[in-house]
Amino acid sequence: MFDTKKYGVSDMGFIPLKCSEIPHEYRYLIHFMEIKDTETDFHKYVNDYQKKNNQVIVDFDKYEEGELQAIYSISCLLSHYYVWLDKKNPQNVLPYIIAYPWWNSSMKLGIKPVLTHAAVDLWNWELIDDREQFSLDNIKSKYLMLKDDKNKMTESWFYLIMTAIEGECGKIIYFMDNIYKVLESDKMNKEFIYENLDSIEKILIKQIFIINRIYEKCNPNIFYNELRTFLWGSDKLKDGLKLENINVEPIKFKGCSAAQSSIIPLEDIFFEVNHSQQEIKGFLGEMKGYMPEKHRELIEYFGTRPKLGNYISRLQKDDLIFTKYKKCISLLKKFRKCHMNVVRKYIFQQQGGNMKGTGTGGTELESFLQTIILNTDNRMRNIGINLSMVIEELLYIFLFLIFIRFIIIATKDEFLECCGYSLL
Repeated sequence: MFDTKKYGVSDMGFIPLKCSEIPHEYRYLIHFMEIKDTETDFHKYVNDYQKKNNQVIVDFDKYEEGELQAIYSISCLLSHYYVWLDKKNPQNVLPYIIAYPWWNSSMKLGIKPVLTHAAVDLWNWELIDDREQFSLDNIKSKYLMLKDDKNKMTESWFYLIMTAIEGECGKIIYFMDNIYKVLESDKMNKEFIYENLDSIEKILIKQIFIINRIYEKCNPNIFYNELRTFLWGSDKLKDGLKLENINVEPIKFKGCSAAQSSIIPLEDIFFEVNHSQQEIKGFLGEMKGYMPEKHRELIEYFGTRPKLGNYISRLQKDDLIFTKYKKCISLLKKFRKCHMNVVRKYIFQQQGGNMKGTGTGGTELESFLQTIILNTDNRMRNIGINLSMVIEELLYIFLFLIFIRFIIIATKDEFLECCGYSLL
């Protein structure tokens, strides 16, 4: 078993078993969240509050990881609300009273100061009924940016879909680890590998089921016209975002993106789905910096472990493990196609069918997602083809041909000499 504490993993995967409460020094951030729904001039309220109250300076080393996550999550939401509240005239200076906890919590967690998947999905939920288990129908978002119940439902459901995928499907990490440990051992246990692949298959099916539930409560019009702007990053501001009284240059970071989830990259690594295109590889690599530091370290660690594909390539195509492995990749492809359908409905259709446009993370959506799907499909089609073995076989063929040519030339030379001729 890998060190779960080292990599920030719970029994539910990348989300904690329970989100921590905000330390008392920063309870005023909750007050800001509550007052924004009734305050007509939120910018003025925050600035006046800062003038009337002493600026909080606290050593962030005193806080536990869960408390840092809570501070980061709420300050992300407040920061983006403050900046993008006036869509036509976004703010380019963030008041110290919000900027200070935002910057310091992000630095301690090793994550970018911008609204991320971790901020709104991983660390921004609570159970509806403590007596019931974690599930999409038993969780709610702790903090939201939009006003009125209808808008809040869309915003919350948009976040909770990913929260549920992380929490209900997070055990996939442990089933992958089980298989890695077999591959790292001296004893190959086919039955054990099959059992864990079967568990992985069930989780991939659940991922698809959950993402398809987004249509239940997330209104496409509200998402596109009300929420989406708040998800933009500081890179959308011409001169970046200045953090008041924080000794850093104005920040320019990309907005919230599904590529900031850590669970899908782990699945790509495990099934050896290769996104080799320079633009896509670069963007996915960049998005790791928008994940919690511990989570991206686990991704790097899993990337160094033995490949199940090398073992699969030695099996017959009718082998149960081979078949199960291929089915899993087909489910990963289906999940990505479901994500593409969500983008079509919530973005392209809201643009009147215009397929052009970038995501809040900055990618060209149509080409990016189609290529991701194609890469997954290519992996599924190439299962059983061990590239290193193919190269090795080609090398043997090449050396054999050179040997044959040498024999032919040598034989011809001897024949000519016997006849009194010389090749020279």
